[in-house]
Amino acid sequence: QYQWPSVGSGSHRGGAGAHDGSVVSSGDWNEIVLFGSGADHSSHGNFALICEATRHLLMQHVPDAVDLAQSGGGEIIFSKLSPRTRIDSHCGTTNVRLTAHLGLIIPSETEGKCEIRVGDQWLSWSEGEMIVFDDSYEHEVVNDTGSSRIVLLLRFWHPELPKSDRQIALEQAFLTKSNDRLSRYNPPFPPHNVSLQQRIHARGMKQSYCPACGRTGFETIRLQKQHKKFFACMCGAEIK
Repeated sequence: QYQWPSVGSGSHRGGAGAHDGSVVSSGDWNEIVLFGSGADHSSHGNFALICEATRHLLMQHVPDAVDLAQSGGGEIIFSKLSPRTRIDSHCGTTNVRLTAHLGLIIPSETEGKCEIRVGDQWLSWSEGEMIVFDDSYEHEVVNDTGSSRIVLLLRFWHPELPKSDRQIALEQAFLTKSNDRLSRYNPPFPPHNVSLQQRIHARGMKQSYCPACGRTGFETIRLQKQHKKFFACMCGAEIK
């Protein structure tokens, strides 16, 4: 029996998507990545044929969505919410893309609430039907039933974004996301201290490596003494 990797905490993505996993307040949110970070076309067990057929259909019918995923704009996944799972309110960092959920296995309405809130609107899935929304709006997900909910989740370019502007918009979205995450883990410094700001920013770009535990990235790197520009990993080892 194939074990679905956990969103955010699974080793299949090498730490990517950790923020996605952090918004799960109860239950389990799991995924099979078809395109994008963490995609593995050789280890899907009894789902291998389904995954292969789905990838073929996606490449044939929505090549732009596949291209977006492979460019880092968001994975295409089978998304599984286990019974009694709640995903807290959160927002995407950009609206250069839209998100689509195709209902595959949906609990019956008689079992309880299984819905997604986007902005101030609650929506429910139906098998074989699609929900399209802008995930830069606040959204949350609830599955209060005793059954799992499975959808095909994919992103596609916003239809009002000219094709010629796509790459620039995606690069800007990556930069904004990196800066937002960087400021979440490091304190602000005086504007005149440009050199230190640049060093902090470099840490946020995953240019740090801890020789003691192997961790990288600003989530685990801390500035200990500003005047000495001394960085340390959360394991306690100094990083020069």
